[in-house]
Amino acid sequence: MSQIKRQPNFSAEELEAMVTGVETNSKLLFGKFGGVVTSAAKEKCWISVAEMVTAVGGVKRTAGDMKKKWCQMKRLVLN
Repeated sequence: MSQIKRQPNFSAEELEAMVTGVETNSKLLFGKFGGVVTSAAKEKCWISVAEMVTAVGGVKRTAGDMKKKWCQMKRLVLN
């Protein structure tokens, strides 16, 4: 039975890169669906944020990882 190795925790630099990427693209990521804002465009944007974070930290992060971490950070701030 092969064990799945978990990814390391997000570093401070990775979190900073993620916040910067999300702030830069917030209108696209959190905007209402319409002419320019499509689910494909949002997914592409999350992928680009994940690539920015991967470049900073060296750990391969996915768009799903970014969405999950963003929701966790929002929850921590609101509580």
